[in-house]
Amino acid sequence: MLRILIFLRIQTLQSNPNPYKFAINRISRITPLYWLLTSLLVVLITFKPELVATSTANSANIVNFAKSLFFIPYEGSIGIVPILSQGWTLNYEMFFYLCVWISLLLSKSHALKITFILITSAYLLFGNLLSNLRNVLRRPHTKVVRALKQLLGLLFCFTHTLATRKIIAYTLAQMRMAMTNDTQQ
Repeated sequence: MLRILIFLRIQTLQSNPNPYKFAINRISRITPLYWLLTSLLVVLITFKPELVATSTANSANIVNFAKSLFFIPYEGSIGIVPILSQGWTLNYEMFFYLCVWISLLLSKSHALKITFILITSAYLLFGNLLSNLRNVLRRPHTKVVRALKQLLGLLFCFTHTLATRKIIAYTLAQMRMAMTNDTQQ
C-alpha cells in the first residue's frame, strides 16, 4: 500500500506543485485523525489501562506521546512503533513527504532525483543496514527489507518516469516527422 502511495505522490511531482501547498495538504489530510486516535488511546491508557495491551500501556509516557504525534520513531516495549501501533506506516509516509518537501524547496525540476537521493542517504546513514544484515537474512519481513522495497519502488517510479518521457518524446518526434513528410509531398 505504501509503495502505491509513493508512486501516486511521485506522479504529483510531475506537475511541479508548490512546496508549501504540498506540505499543508499532506499534513492536513493525515494528522487530524491520527492525532485524535492517538490521544484517545492515551486517555484510555490513563483511565482504563486494563483495556489496553500491557506493552502499549508501558510505552505510553509524555515523551513517547509527543514522538508519536510528530512521527518520530522510538524504541518502545514492542519495537519501533508509536503508541498507536498502526501508525508505524505513517512514520514512513511522513518521512517520505518530508523528503519530497525538501526536494521541492531545493529544485522543482529535479525533485524526484533529490527525493531518491535523500531517502537512499537516510536509509544508508541511519538504517543500520550493516548491523541488521543478519536479521534481514533470517527474517525477510524486517523493516530494513521494507525500506529497501520502498527504495526499489521509488527507483521504479524514477525509471518509469524517464522511460515514459523518452517514449513520449520518441512518439512525438515520429509524429512530427510523419507530419513533415505529409506536408512536403
